[in-house]
Amino acid sequence: MAEIEQNFSFSQLWHLGYPTLILVIAAFTALMTSIMRFKRSFLVTSIVSALGFFLSALGTIFQIKAEVKGLFFGLEFGLYGQVLALIIALIGLVVVLFSYRYWLDYEQEGKKEIIPETMALMLFSAVGMQLMLFAQNWIIFVLSLEVMSIALYILVGIRRYQVNSAEGALKYFLLGSVAAAIMLMGISFLYGATGSLDMMSFLKAFSLLKLPTYSAGILVKAGLLLVLIGFIFKIAAVPFHFWAPDVYEAAPMPVTGFMATGVKVAAFGAFFRILMGIPYISFDAEHNRLLLNFLGLIFILTVVVANMTALRQKSIKRVLAYSSIAHAGYLLLGVMSYIKHQGQGSSHELEQIKTMFGSLQSILLYLAVYSLLTLGAFAVLTNLSKKKDLENIEELKGLAGRQPLLAAALSVFLFALAGIPPLGGFFAKYYLFSQAIATELYLYAVIGILFSAVSLYYYLAPVVAMYFMKTEASQEQVQSEISTPFYSKLLIVGMMVLVFYVGLFPQSVLDLF
Repeated sequence: MAEIEQNFSFSQLWHLGYPTLILVIAAFTALMTSIMRFKRSFLVTSIVSALGFFLSALGTIFQIKAEVKGLFFGLEFGLYGQVLALIIALIGLVVVLFSYRYWLDYEQEGKKEIIPETMALMLFSAVGMQLMLFAQNWIIFVLSLEVMSIALYILVGIRRYQVNSAEGALKYFLLGSVAAAIMLMGISFLYGATGSLDMMSFLKAFSLLKLPTYSAGILVKAGLLLVLIGFIFKIAAVPFHFWAPDVYEAAPMPVTGFMATGVKVAAFGAFFRILMGIPYISFDAEHNRLLLNFLGLIFILTVVVANMTALRQKSIKRVLAYSSIAHAGYLLLGVMSYIKHQGQGSSHELEQIKTMFGSLQSILLYLAVYSLLTLGAFAVLTNLSKKKDLENIEELKGLAGRQPLLAAALSVFLFALAGIPPLGGFFAKYYLFSQAIATELYLYAVIGILFSAVSLYYYLAPVVAMYFMKTEASQEQVQSEISTPFYSKLLIVGMMVLVFYVGLFPQSVLDLF
């Protein structure tokens, strides 16, 4: 598909993309119910949003089982995008479920004007995320990216009466706009060099750069570099990570959880797909090595800077922000493994394909497990943020005595993020690092393992506060924590069980990918 098709068929669009269209319908419905302001309108909005995410996830599962594939209007619907779209729909569903009580507290405090459009904005953002994964045309991709980003800019600053929230939204908007401009400049270079808006075209052109007569080589190189910089910003990898801690800290707790997971899955999924999602196009050895070295440098900077900086953080949100940055680095290692396989040109073609598929499996598994663990941590923190967001680690002191279930769950999620066996995070990291070793990326694998061990220190800090420090909470705060709803506890327990299941029965989970 060189360009966007001109023939529009709604029946074909529905057949291929109805899970995403369900989110669009739910988003507009939630928006209408939220602005009507009738009695218990926020409950109706939340039900519509949860139902939309659930039906979208269910529809995606049916499409995966039926092996529905096809091209439509600049979109390519295939297994890779469908798996990641399913993860995004589940992320949205979980966030809606554990954040309902959080937003309801704002409504009960007389701040109804803050929260009506929150759920609709999450749905619109999820639509952009899913379309990013299916986009095969640069115009469609940029539009999808902006749909996701604009909704997130508003969500970060939704508490407009709080100075830090407005400040964080402004920072995110300005820096995000600069990153989008850089990416658009790169896309214009690629279009100038290839004469096509199709994402495959620059990959084909890239393989021709070794020819001295190829006059557009400089444009392709510059365009690819600028596009990569834009993606590095979106996945919050060093050195374009500075926005993440401030924005995560400024956003409401559920929004932070949604950004730390959904944006990571969408941005990283699209990043991986554009670079290596077409297995039958291989880079030549020289440019394969240059790309590996570039990503290797970003990987080292990201893992080292994120883990070392996290050691000095006192805010739980900033700790999880730097944790998210570090995990972006680990995921880059999976991308590097795939590129290394792709460029080896082994005579054992079947063996090479199996190893490349293993690298792809490791990335999908890691994104799914990381999302589960991070959402679990934010679900607990959201339930502990009733009057205001829980900010400092010190506020967790003595939590094990007041809320043993929530303290145990948060400990499990943090230990799993650190990679402690037999939890799911350990297996995801083990499989990712194993693929790196299998492709002889020994130095990068050793660095990743060492700094994964370093991360244990800052993941332990909240656990120490919860179990080994005396509480300093007021009676009002304790009473607020006791009111955690049953369905939230049930959701957290279910997620905790999944963490153990992934760690104890890894092969059954791996077979899903």
